[in-house]
Amino acid sequence: MLCDTLLSLVNKLSHTKSVCRHSKPWFTKELAEQLRLQKDTMRAWKKRSPRNFAEYQKCLPTTERLSREAKQQWIQRELMRLERVTQQEDN
Repeated sequence: MLCDTLLSLVNKLSHTKSVCRHSKPWFTKELAEQLRLQKDTMRAWKKRSPRNFAEYQKCLPTTERLSREAKQQWIQRELMRLERVTQQEDN
């Protein structure tokens, strides 16, 4: 009974995070800045300059690497959180 009351109180007071299939919870500030840079270089590339194309091509691997790393770090954090929860339940 006490647990039910506490849970209902927490549900009323806490904010829930809305997650849809387009959500990317692993998105970081660093990745957002890199994507902004990539978008700017892509706009410049539309002027069809070989130099602008080279800049855009240089930007792509960095963006991909940052995206992979951010996603992997988020997955590891979530797994550690799950491990802590299951360990607490076992005790």
